[in-house]
Amino acid sequence: MSSPQPQFPPLLPAAHPSSAAADRRDQPAGPHTLSRDAFWILFALSLAVIDRIRTVEELPWHAHVLAALSVVHAVMVDFYAADTWHGIHIRTISMSMLVVCMYLLARLVRLPAAFQVSPFRYIYTWIGTGFAAWLMWSELRPIYVAVGLGVFGLGLFEIGRWSG
Repeated sequence: MSSPQPQFPPLLPAAHPSSAAADRRDQPAGPHTLSRDAFWILFALSLAVIDRIRTVEELPWHAHVLAALSVVHAVMVDFYAADTWHGIHIRTISMSMLVVCMYLLARLVRLPAAFQVSPFRYIYTWIGTGFAAWLMWSELRPIYVAVGLGVFGLGLFEIGRWSG
């Protein structure tokens, strides 16, 4: 008589993000759902600030990697998150924090000399702007999307003119 085979959980989650969200529906939504994204981007920002205070050669590279990980995580997970916390979508909170941190990282993180004169300097602001535009597109009512994008563009124009 053969014994039954043990059932092991799958090594990888299902490919579709909605199935991962379906597995979490029994848990209450809250700030814990954005902890990984927030931790990575805030840690990258803190590394950039520490690098500005004390020049350590490895810290900017760690900040770049952590920022890239948080961007990839945001694209793969936060775009599809439908959880709410006190009536606010979790993706609104996490993506807004990501946009602000990307703009701060553009100012604070050091780049190697070869990348300072190239368009790589502006990748952080491009990503932040793209996330902000996507966030407005997905969260605002259709009639307010054009107004929101116009005000955002005007704000970016004024900040760019003011900063030089």
